[in-house]
Amino acid sequence: VMTGPGVPKGKRVEELVEIVDVMPTLLEMTGLPVPKGNQGLALMPLIEGAGGRDVIYMQGINNRTVRSADAMYSIYMNGEELLFDLQKDPHQLRNVATTATALRDKMRHRLMLKVMQARDPLPERIRPY
Repeated sequence: VMTGPGVPKGKRVEELVEIVDVMPTLLEMTGLPVPKGNQGLALMPLIEGAGGRDVIYMQGINNRTVRSADAMYSIYMNGEELLFDLQKDPHQLRNVATTATALRDKMRHRLMLKVMQARDPLPERIRPY
């Protein structure tokens, strides 16, 4: 939810964003420079119709998660994996981590890329992947 100069009232954007996108957005809106090394993306271009992120990354104390438009994948420190096919199961009621192996492997790969970008250590279970 955003409001301020240049933000149309009632505008709804369905793109994927991360919490790290808030800081560069606020800095851009106030005309201040975004520091080098910032991992966030300013959100104003989304309001103007630009595309967002393909995948978002979330870190919990005991898990790492990636979400795309079509799937959400989490791995926990105890090795448990959750995978939801958001096209078939938008309410995330059926974990398909053991049956949708191609989708799981695709999301694992996306998680690995995000982990490397964030320089975040992986849960032990997925290290040999």
